[in-house]
Amino acid sequence: MSSADIESARKDLLLWSPPIIADLMAGSYAASLGVRHPSARLFASMHTRMWRFVLQDNRSKLAEARKELTDMALLAGLDRPRLEAIDQAVLEELLDVIAARFTRSPEHVRTYSRVLLKTAADLTEMRLLAS
Repeated sequence: MSSADIESARKDLLLWSPPIIADLMAGSYAASLGVRHPSARLFASMHTRMWRFVLQDNRSKLAEARKELTDMALLAGLDRPRLEAIDQAVLEELLDVIAARFTRSPEHVRTYSRVLLKTAADLTEMRLLAS
């Protein structure tokens, strides 16, 4: 599998994943802060934006967005493990969608999974840098 295949998968993922990520974020922050919490939508939007940067492989904007999200979340009483759990839920949901979408193409599943493995590695690196 070539780097062009992986880049193509990344671009495709950027086209169809944002609504899935946004929906998962909305539910996660509503569950964490309460449905009526005034900041739940703000955190969901910030975290969704951060995911767009990680999927774009935009490391500088990712680092900035992650720091901003983490700092504000800590002020609201959300700890780092909660943010990491939300990221884990997004990765799992995207893997589930990829597996369902490409049931007849194991090669596509591998290609998209490599994009998500890189995404997971980038998120881990951002966490380590923020610690």
